[in-house]
Amino acid sequence: MHIKEKELERAFDAKVNELAQKYNYQQIPWLNLTKLVLLVYFVLTIFSMFYRPDFMSITALSIGGYILINTSGSKRSDFRLLVLFLFISFVYDLIFLIFLHDSEADDELDSHMADTVRRFAYFFAWLSFAFRPTVILVLWKVSLHFRSIVRQKYGGAEAAD
Repeated sequence: MHIKEKELERAFDAKVNELAQKYNYQQIPWLNLTKLVLLVYFVLTIFSMFYRPDFMSITALSIGGYILINTSGSKRSDFRLLVLFLFISFVYDLIFLIFLHDSEADDELDSHMADTVRRFAYFFAWLSFAFRPTVILVLWKVSLHFRSIVRQKYGGAEAAD
């Protein structure tokens, strides 16, 4: 790991451990947390897809789920690339939601879909966008220690790194 990344990890760990102690966790269950974060992100993405297709997020979720299920065939570099892909999708959605969103054009495309459904989906598009930094941070942390987290899952079995 690079020196800057190590420094970022120390700062991140300090904040996360402080939060964990507040809620009486001795050790953070990163594997379970990763699964939970991906599940929440999946639900948010599904609801946001009523607003617009979000193929990048669904692809990232599919890759993340596959890596967690098939950990013996996955490498740390796969997970690191997934974090990069999620960051790219975050930037893409930032550009889309702020600059490319046009509600008049949406009315025409949606055939004047009910306002409440559009607002509901738009709300979830923003929730999904706002939750993505959490997803990126958790997956980044897991990517740094992918091997030990895999060992934790398989009770000490050696895994690909």
